[in-house]
Amino acid sequence: TDQNSRRLFMNMINTITNRRNSINGRRYGDDPTIMAYNLVNEARCQGCQPQIIGQWVNDMCTFLKKRAPNTLVGLGYEGFFHLSDSEEERALNPGVGGSTWAAEEGQSWARHSKLKCIDFASIHVWPDNWQPKTVRFMRQYIQSHIDMAARSFNKPFLLEEFGKIVEDRSTFSERNKYFAAAFDLAEQNARQGKLAGSLFWHWYDRGVGLTSKYGIHSDESTWSLVTKHVDAMNAITGARESCSVK
Repeated sequence: TDQNSRRLFMNMINTITNRRNSINGRRYGDDPTIMAYNLVNEARCQGCQPQIIGQWVNDMCTFLKKRAPNTLVGLGYEGFFHLSDSEEERALNPGVGGSTWAAEEGQSWARHSKLKCIDFASIHVWPDNWQPKTVRFMRQYIQSHIDMAARSFNKPFLLEEFGKIVEDRSTFSERNKYFAAAFDLAEQNARQGKLAGSLFWHWYDRGVGLTSKYGIHSDESTWSLVTKHVDAMNAITGARESCSVK
């Protein structure tokens, strides 16, 4: 709600959308190689009513669309439901033992995803940071949000961000369980037309980012799951593996 902060944010939008791509010379706001913008990563307004973030989302999305009219815009939320949302919706939040922290962050995933300016539904899934820390909960969380989006939003759904911490090489097998489950769900729902795409966090070149507990390298066992998933999703959606450069 702070006007100076809002002005700074809009200045950032102006700077990004007016930058020229050094390869093709296009202004970012007109560049078709940019699929989408997240307005903000995992927004927080602790203790706020959902209309506070909702108004900010609507205002900033409208501002961005004027400068990048052909680029999609997404929320960047994990997918939490607010204390004022229905009990059924709040039951989908992470947390055990009566914990309500996720409902107190100011997000209302369904309400804000339905805003006219938002082009697609998406979630971020972080079982390491939540409770319960299980593959089963991750699957339930993903599927429940996919089902709600298909039932109520009439917008594409993107599994926008998920990952699993690796402490050392001995824990690759644990990470692989989470990735295999997420990829399996993505493919099942893509075949049903309920999911448009999936992204994991995140890919590093070999020898780079070795201090990141979330980084995936192409010489690790998880990589074979990634390439298999890419082939499956390309086959399901009919996506081309490469595009001509003009």
